[in-house]
Amino acid sequence: MKTKKIILVFSAIAAAVFLCGADTKSAEAKKTKRNYKTASLFNVSGDQTNADTTADYTLYGSQYRNLYRKISVPGLKISDPLPFRIYGQSKAGAPYPEGSWVASSSYSIADGYLYLKYGYGYGGPNWSYYIGSTGDYRLFTYYGGKSTKKTKRQCAQIFGFSVSGDASNADASIVSSSSNPNTTFHYRKIALKNLKLTNVPDYQIYKKDTYDPGLGSESWSPTSIYFFSGGYGWILYGYSGNGQFYSSNTGDFRLCFPEKISKKKSFAKRYIFSVSGDATNADVSLNSGMFTLYYRKVSVPGLKTDNEMNMRLMKKNNFFSGFSEESWGGAAYYTDNGAIYIMYGSEVNATGVFTDTGIGNYRLFTYK
Repeated sequence: MKTKKIILVFSAIAAAVFLCGADTKSAEAKKTKRNYKTASLFNVSGDQTNADTTADYTLYGSQYRNLYRKISVPGLKISDPLPFRIYGQSKAGAPYPEGSWVASSSYSIADGYLYLKYGYGYGGPNWSYYIGSTGDYRLFTYYGGKSTKKTKRQCAQIFGFSVSGDASNADASIVSSSSNPNTTFHYRKIALKNLKLTNVPDYQIYKKDTYDPGLGSESWSPTSIYFFSGGYGWILYGYSGNGQFYSSNTGDFRLCFPEKISKKKSFAKRYIFSVSGDATNADVSLNSGMFTLYYRKVSVPGLKTDNEMNMRLMKKNNFFSGFSEESWGGAAYYTDNGAIYIMYGSEVNATGVFTDTGIGNYRLFTYK
């Protein structure tokens, strides 16, 4: 077993941050020609007149209609989903630089098919439509976890459960930040044996769709485990504000681990680093209408946009109140050859007020 230390250099900060590479077996350390099992490139186009299927739903009293393009994915099963990731190419006006690639979660899965949401309508009966997610996409499927062994099932461990609740019976009620002190978020706790915060396994979690009339068959949409603590995952199911509770994520869930959670190691490599900065020293800044967004560049050896690694970025939580245990949640990024870019701050152009959106400690896990 060998331990690697990789030096990460932030171009806008005159300091070197050490990335702690995880122990890797010699077989896993061998160079490979690609980071994925299979890959496909496809283009999505259309408008409200030619969707492959639509799905209507009501949210907070307003009517919405999703527009989908139907993509064939051989071997995909809702009871045993393939480990895969979808990346869409960013366009002008998006919160990421034009031409960059960003992970997408705007889809549903059914047996043999993926329904990619490329637009939506709102306000029926006189519908107004927004077509914002057309363009080029890449779909990568991966071997389960850090293993390259073929298995009869894609999910080595799978958990089915339901989430419900209100403001009075949450497992945790959290005020996430001082900038939003009047909103409390409510979470349900899911026990995950052997889970350690330094050893987050690859996983996929879905929520059963309840659209009316639906996608023509049973379908599930990707959702999030909003954060982890030692031995537990936490699902956001609602929030409270101004004395009123709003249900946002209740129903049936399915959690898939491509490999069993290991007591020793559930990843191929792990990088540990911190992100800091302000409005003066971003690696990339992007003007997005009313805001300027600031990004920190993080080197990831071997990463290529046409050869995406299976990976998960986690950030240490710093909740304002309601949860004192150490916990880590997901973080947003976009990819480029050899690097990921993390948005660490934003600035309101009219006022010049800088807001911290991602400063702190991170762990990046990659899975073979």
